[in-house]
Amino acid sequence: DAVRCLTVRSTAFAPVCETNPNPVPIVGAPEVAPTSCGAEAMSLAEFVDAKKHRSDRPELTSADVIVSGGRGMKSGENFKAN
Repeated sequence: DAVRCLTVRSTAFAPVCETNPNPVPIVGAPEVAPTSCGAEAMSLAEFVDAKKHRSDRPELTSADVIVSGGRGMKSGENFKAN
């Protein structure tokens, strides 16, 4: 069979109400050893490349404060720092 991959954006679903009258029960899952996914399947994966993006801007992870406006701001004129 062909390999299939599925990704889902968390915003594709409506938020779950925290006061849900019918919560889903939490059940334990069996512990799975990393090798149980199959060494053969893992050997089919191949690392192709890693590229570093170089920028004159500071690394986001080193910032003390991060300010983000997003699409909801429409344009720079609607974003004013106080």
